[in-house]
Amino acid sequence: MAKEHGRMRGKETSIPSPSAKGPSRRVLLLFIVVALLYLLQLGWWVYFHIEQSSRLREVTWGELQARRHELACGFPPDWTPVLGPLKSAPRICVVDSDSLVKAVPIPRHAGFSIAVCSGVLEELDHERRHKIVMFLSEGSFLLMLILAGLAIIYRTLWREVALKLQQSNFIAAVSHELKSPLASLRLYVETFLMGRVLDLDKRRRYSENMLSDIERLEQLVENLLEVARMERGMLRLDLEDVRLSERLELFVSELEPWLLRAGVDLEKRIEPGIEARVDLDTLRLILRNLLDNARKYGGKKPKISVELRKKGRRSLLVVRDCGVGVRRENLEQIFERFFREGDELVRRVRGSGLGLYLVRQLARAGGGNVWAESAGRGKGTAIFVEFPEAEQEDV
Repeated sequence: MAKEHGRMRGKETSIPSPSAKGPSRRVLLLFIVVALLYLLQLGWWVYFHIEQSSRLREVTWGELQARRHELACGFPPDWTPVLGPLKSAPRICVVDSDSLVKAVPIPRHAGFSIAVCSGVLEELDHERRHKIVMFLSEGSFLLMLILAGLAIIYRTLWREVALKLQQSNFIAAVSHELKSPLASLRLYVETFLMGRVLDLDKRRRYSENMLSDIERLEQLVENLLEVARMERGMLRLDLEDVRLSERLELFVSELEPWLLRAGVDLEKRIEPGIEARVDLDTLRLILRNLLDNARKYGGKKPKISVELRKKGRRSLLVVRDCGVGVRRENLEQIFERFFREGDELVRRVRGSGLGLYLVRQLARAGGGNVWAESAGRGKGTAIFVEFPEAEQEDV
């Protein structure tokens, strides 16, 4: 039964990385079709207005030609021609008959003709070009707006689909996180009840494993409750000036047995006399999640260092491991809710993707900050937590 239990504890569910997913092909195809329809409609709108401007120029020119023929035949016999534009038609002029070849002679007024004023055709062409430039500018502006809107829609769509997949994977991960230790505890309890564990060393080892499963459940439940409080805006921090060095030493000592049972080689470098303004419950939860993260991703024989030092007027907590490391492009994403790198080495490590998210949110809520550094895959990770300085000199 012990061998069966060992096999059960070693079996893990592979959870795909949500960050590597996006909208389905059907949704993406629909988005592309809608985007093309928008662009085609915009192109047709620009083309239509350019054609209309060209047609308007031809119609205006034709009307001027018809108007000059009408005027040439409509002047009374006693009308005295005066060279220059007509008051009734400013774009039409009375000209000398010999000045323009295309002028229409005025009956009963020898030597005078009617013509379209010089420069009118150039003016119509200029208006046409101006309108074309205007429509192209408006079209380009609308195109940029449409492309920006499409980009925002696609980004929102991608995030919604990714979040849905992340939540689905989160439920699967939490279900596994709950089921695995519960099944392990059930097996150990049944083994004890059947009286099959008589050896004291085996009883102690089984008891330690049971305690480890209970701690695992406790950590998961605590993280879930803390996230629920933050989502509802119910997070309340009791910030106070504390001797951070002493408190951190105490919390690490409390967690040390749990780390030793997990085979962790722990190193402490805590500078004495450091004070900061923190919430003690938050500090304990931050430390627990940082150590749990370093333990899970620290390799087969995790080596973790906990360092506390001054950084200017603030305090800096650094938790390092020598494990799988983080890609440079994911150093910010690891603090997102439900995020797990799309690497098989990471996927097979059990977890809910909430630990580092909680660390950053809690640290920032207390006036601090969190960031990560890593030289790359297989080169370990360092998580830095910055705490605000104490407000009083004497705590």
